[in-house]
Amino acid sequence: FRVTRSRDVAMGPVSAAVCFAVVSRAYQAPVRSYHVGVESSRRSLPRPSPVVPSRDARKTALGPASRSAALRATTVESESMYPRSKFNAPILLGLFGWAVTVLLFRDVIAILALYQYDSMMEASWLPESMKLLARLPADLICDYGAAAKADPIFVKACTSGVAYLVGDIVAQAYEGRREIDILDLKRTARNGALGFVLHGPILHYWIAFLEGPATLAFCAALGLAAVEPQTASEYGLIVSKIALDQTAFALGFNVIYAIGLGLLAARSSREIVDNVRTTIVPSMVSSWRFWPLVHLVSYSPIVPVEYKLLYIDFMEIIWVAILSFIANDEKTELGAEPQIVVVDEFDVQPAVEVLLASRLELLGNQTALLR
Repeated sequence: FRVTRSRDVAMGPVSAAVCFAVVSRAYQAPVRSYHVGVESSRRSLPRPSPVVPSRDARKTALGPASRSAALRATTVESESMYPRSKFNAPILLGLFGWAVTVLLFRDVIAILALYQYDSMMEASWLPESMKLLARLPADLICDYGAAAKADPIFVKACTSGVAYLVGDIVAQAYEGRREIDILDLKRTARNGALGFVLHGPILHYWIAFLEGPATLAFCAALGLAAVEPQTASEYGLIVSKIALDQTAFALGFNVIYAIGLGLLAARSSREIVDNVRTTIVPSMVSSWRFWPLVHLVSYSPIVPVEYKLLYIDFMEIIWVAILSFIANDEKTELGAEPQIVVVDEFDVQPAVEVLLASRLELLGNQTALLR
């Protein structure tokens, strides 16, 4: 049985992403945000005493993000200060089940057909079913490529939406939300929505620009005008693409993403502008630590054009996980109590969220030890 499911590959993740945003918006329990000097809540909870490092110490640890970051941390003795929601587990389980069902529906039907008509076949249904499942990963990858060619905007929007959902959950796990019922699904939905609306479509056109007009211009500048864009593998061409990506594009996208998250979080224009101003440098520095190496592969002929965004989004999740692992190791080595826990987002991409939160936690713990 040759199972083709190009549309299913696209519909599974997007169904999960859309429902994730809508249902979590409707059922998420009220979220309490702790700020130094700012408090908003529908219920009364004991407020911990904030640890506010000195101005010089904040500048040393966080650089330009010090003022904004310092307003988003409090000292807590445990995770009890997080609001809990009994709807988180059903929402996540339902979305996961829906995505798996959409992706594997035809494979399940094929296996049931093999079982039903086993008596009419020469081969047994069980070995054939195992063969079908064994080639499932390769089939999914092939079907994704076919779907990305047939409907590139929609498929790549779904890809980035799911990647940013997963990336934000990993970032929240680092920040102390390691139980399902204390995850902030509203924040996760905002990141997933921006991944779907912004990252996927924008990166699709950006990659098309780099692989088309930009490649022709770079080839002419480097004396490679006769080289076809799809087969050009010269190192100088790849480095030129990376340089353009990690300057103009990274700067513009980080600003747009921060503004989008601020608008979805209903922040004032002054807060959004201040947040963009204070987080743009850490965002760029975080990008330069990882993406130039990754893009040596993503902007080379090794990865076909229809798979480039899938590869980039996969590496985005890996980067968030690496930052979380490193930050947790640093936090464990410090071993300081009380622990600083970030309970409100910085309105940046998940990887930068982990970076800023880890810096602030280390700063707060060091200050607590000195006190």
